[in-house]
Amino acid sequence: MTSGTNKDYKILGVFMKGSIVFLFFPILCFSQVNINVSFDESIFKPKNYVKNPSFEEKANWKEYASKVVEGKWEKADIIGSYTDKEKFEGKFSYKINGKRGINAGISQVINFDSSVTGYLYLSFRIKTKGTINEGGGIGPSIQVRYIDDESKYLPGLTIPKGIYNWEEIKFITEITKPIKSLTLYLTYYDQEGECFYDNIFLSVVKKEKVKYKVEGEGVKKVRIYNEDGLVKETENFEGEEEILPLKNYYIEVEDKKGNLYVKTFPEIKKEKKEGEFDIIYLKEETIPQKGEKFYKFNIKKEAGKKYILNIKARLKTEKLAGHTNAIEIYLNGEAINVNRLIERKKNFTTADGKTWDIGNQNFRVFYSPYFVIPPEDSSYFPVDIPNNDPYTFKFDITDILKDGENKILIINKSTLKELVIGDLKIIAR
Repeated sequence: MTSGTNKDYKILGVFMKGSIVFLFFPILCFSQVNINVSFDESIFKPKNYVKNPSFEEKANWKEYASKVVEGKWEKADIIGSYTDKEKFEGKFSYKINGKRGINAGISQVINFDSSVTGYLYLSFRIKTKGTINEGGGIGPSIQVRYIDDESKYLPGLTIPKGIYNWEEIKFITEITKPIKSLTLYLTYYDQEGECFYDNIFLSVVKKEKVKYKVEGEGVKKVRIYNEDGLVKETENFEGEEEILPLKNYYIEVEDKKGNLYVKTFPEIKKEKKEGEFDIIYLKEETIPQKGEKFYKFNIKKEAGKKYILNIKARLKTEKLAGHTNAIEIYLNGEAINVNRLIERKKNFTTADGKTWDIGNQNFRVFYSPYFVIPPEDSSYFPVDIPNNDPYTFKFDITDILKDGENKILIINKSTLKELVIGDLKIIAR
């Protein structure tokens, strides 16, 4: 199978004066499409200013805990530790044992050699257990110190309280005036349960330009995407695009026969798992309100195998905010309906006691900024879905999946919010 395209491809890397040019073309077909993308590859490898970002050493991070006593904040016993029991990768992560009334976390001061401008980027992995909606906030906090000595906390970093399973959280903000230093905090305040942090990455970058050139017979459209959706659609087959090299991008070329040719940049190396075939180009992709997105792929079916379509979906919001019917999926022109659903029922119950119909072919999707499961004390918590995961859908498509070329169409029926999809793949059992 060729993930996300309808041809088999070879990729040639040509190095020119510190930049890398990718040539992308199909083999053994009557038409040929070349996608050239040239850029300085170093722009996608920004410096990580965090020391000991994966907690492999007991160094560089300051542990703290505090509580209110008679209206004043006082130091409390440290309730965090380095642990090898849970980690995203490597040997260790940092664990905070939640305790109501205690604000606990770790911090690190980052001093820049000279003042920085551009865009501040932070990413991290987080896992939580037993977090409650009633408790305090979770996630990072950044206090910046500008070149004029003004100090303030950046807004927008708090993440929804809920159950995370090593999700990667990303934060990007434009620097309004030069920063000379900052303090990064990883927090778990006034909470129950446990919180784990790993793979912390903080950098500062500027926008960069990449050049692209498409050559081929019968080329119709050129589209540039990142995980936030469509960046540009054009009929110009050669041009320059300004990008923020903290995101993943791809160029999609459509010819007049409807064939798709795709090149990701920087190149994404996906881990291959036996019996699983990725369809989506990036880890997550965004479909606008009332928009749609289609994917073509080739697959060789095996006799006696059952084939499952797997997809995660959410409506993009700043907070957890309920759910509505918002996604339709078509495979080879046939609507995927609820009778194909496996591993979960046609309805589900939330913690407030209400039962919801998942929909017939326009399926119910949760509003959320991440694929985070609501806390158990939230009215949105789905009590009877496997793993309490309302985002994942699996459908038996064995009879409509074809040997050879297939086409999946995903439609966002919402008129209000963007649809984010992830983990789009075929599973053979």
